[in-house]
Amino acid sequence: MKICKTKKGTFTYNDVVYDVLVVYKSGKKNISYRFRNNVFTISAPLFTLDRTISNGLKRFAPKLVKFVKKEKPIGDDYVYIFGH
Repeated sequence: MKICKTKKGTFTYNDVVYDVLVVYKSGKKNISYRFRNNVFTISAPLFTLDRTISNGLKRFAPKLVKFVKKEKPIGDDYVYIFGH
């Protein structure tokens, strides 16, 4: 039997406020950070401290936001392969 609990909040990075969704799962052993559609989604073990999640978000938020804002090599009518 798996137990799931969710918590919502906000996080400010570079004067932009992002929504945060934390999903606590009973069988999980690691914390996972994801950033999609301007929402941080965090999966964590059931009894993880809020302070631990917050410190990790401060650490990984710059990398996640930078990766999403990076220009994609695929467009409407083209695909870049090896820089061409």
